[in-house]
Amino acid sequence: MNGMNDTSVIVGDVGGTNARFAVFAPQTGTLSSIRILQCADYVDFIAMLDAYLAGGDAGGDYNIAMHRLSLAVAGPVDDDHVSLSNNDMSFSKRGLVSQYQLAELTVVNDFTAQAMAVPYLDPAHLKTLRTGIAYDNTPILVLGPGTGMGFSTLVPTASGWRPLETEGGNIGLSPQSADEDMLVSWLRNQTDYLVSETALSGRGIEYLYAYWAEKEAEELRFTTAAEIGDAALSGDLLAEKAICQFFDILGSYIADGILATGSRHAVYLSGGIVPKLLDLLPKSQFLARAGIRGVHSDYINSVPIHLVMDPYAGLSGAGYSALSRELSHRTITSETA
Repeated sequence: MNGMNDTSVIVGDVGGTNARFAVFAPQTGTLSSIRILQCADYVDFIAMLDAYLAGGDAGGDYNIAMHRLSLAVAGPVDDDHVSLSNNDMSFSKRGLVSQYQLAELTVVNDFTAQAMAVPYLDPAHLKTLRTGIAYDNTPILVLGPGTGMGFSTLVPTASGWRPLETEGGNIGLSPQSADEDMLVSWLRNQTDYLVSETALSGRGIEYLYAYWAEKEAEELRFTTAAEIGDAALSGDLLAEKAICQFFDILGSYIADGILATGSRHAVYLSGGIVPKLLDLLPKSQFLARAGIRGVHSDYINSVPIHLVMDPYAGLSGAGYSALSRELSHRTITSETA
C-alpha cells in the first residue's frame, strides 16, 4: 500500500458504535483495504485512525501513506472541532491536517455521505420496499436508523445532485394515534429532550421494548437493541411488538420527510438496523404509515422506497464527497488549514 496512487483517498465512516475505513479510488469508485473498528476499543479518534493506517491486530500487512482523507461522521461538521453525537470521540480538522501533513481533508455528516453514494449504488445492493413513480427533477430522500437517526436529501441542480446537510434525526417525534400519545408521554419521562431518534435508533428499540414490558406488566428479558431484535426474529411476542412499533413510527417519519423536502423521486432507507430486521417489516404498518397523510396521501404514496443493502455505502459516499464541487466548502487544504 505504500505505492498507493496519490489521487487515492483514505475514507472513513465513523458512527457512534463502529468506524469503517478504506482506500477509495476516484477513477473507478472502488474500495480496498476495508476495515471495521469498534470505537469503544480506542482512547480517541487519532488512536483509531493510526490503528487503521498501520494494519493493527486485524492481520493487515499494509502501512498506508495518507495524503488525502475524507471522513463521514455522525454529528455536525461546521466547526473545526468535530464531536460525534453518540460517543465521546472528537477531533480538530486543522489538527488532522497538521499531524498527518494532509494535502486535503474533507469532513461531512455521515448521512451526507450516504446520500452522495446513492447515484452510484449497484442495483444489486438495493431492495425495493415500495414501487412507485420517480418524478424527475425532484429531490431524493436518504435516511436511516442506526446508533442515531440520519437524514439527508439530494437536490437536483444544473451540475448534478446537491446534498442537504441536516440533523433531521433530531426533529420532534410526532405521535399518530392515541396509543402513540401514551408512548410519547412515557418517553418524555425517559429523556431530557424528546426527538425522533429517541425512538428511531438502537436506543429507541430499547426504549420501545421497555415501554411494552411496562405496559404488558412483563419482565424485561433483554436489554440491548441487538438482543431485542434477535428475540423478535425468534418469535418473542413482546420484542416483536417493540420492533413493529419501531417500523410503524419509521413509516410515519418517512411520510413527514417526503412532505418536508418534496422528495418525490425516491426514498433510500439506509443504516444498520432495518436490513437486520427486514423479515419483521411485513408484520408492521410501515408501508401504510409511509403512505397516509390525508389529502396528501397520493402525493407521498407514489414515491418509491428502496432499502440500501451495501454496508460500505458511507465509505463510497465519503469518497464521492471529496470529489464533489457541491461540497467543496467541506474540504480544507494544507494552505487553508
